[in-house]
Amino acid sequence: MDELFYFPTFDLLTKIVYAKEANSLRYASHRALTADEKKVIERYILQEVAPKTDYYKRSPSLLLYMGVDLSLKKELKAYQVKDTIRSILNHKQEIEEKVQMLISDSLSAYYFDRLGDRLLELKNLLSGDAEAEAVEFAKLAFCWRATTNTAAGRSASNLFCPARSSAVTRILFKAPNRARPAEPAS
Repeated sequence: MDELFYFPTFDLLTKIVYAKEANSLRYASHRALTADEKKVIERYILQEVAPKTDYYKRSPSLLLYMGVDLSLKKELKAYQVKDTIRSILNHKQEIEEKVQMLISDSLSAYYFDRLGDRLLELKNLLSGDAEAEAVEFAKLAFCWRATTNTAAGRSASNLFCPARSSAVTRILFKAPNRARPAEPAS
């Protein structure tokens, strides 16, 4: 076992090596340790690292501080650069997610307003002229479908609801509270 451990509270990188033949845990740091740092690190090693080895199963066992290892300074700088890059990428991803959320919310509000406008047009149409209602209702129904499909993300076409003769069908209905005009006899 040969592992690197970083202690962010101390800004300290340590290298811990377990030698199975000698049943020893040896550790080195990138800089000199204070007495308090040494206590915390040794406690961590004995509680977290030693149980994963045969350290407690065999006797005798040794825990040794090997001093300062200058090669760990390069490792620490590489770790800090990677950590900085990782935090920047995470921050970038959060920003992109927030932008997507803002765009989605804006589009939802826009299409909700469009649907409301179409409903008002349908309401006004139903209370208007009965003869023109069938064709206008068909056009609005087509536009309604196009707007709801666009709002649901199915299609971006027909956003402004062009009246297409192939898509408009004649829908006959009775206007509310009005008698239908009599059809001429042939």
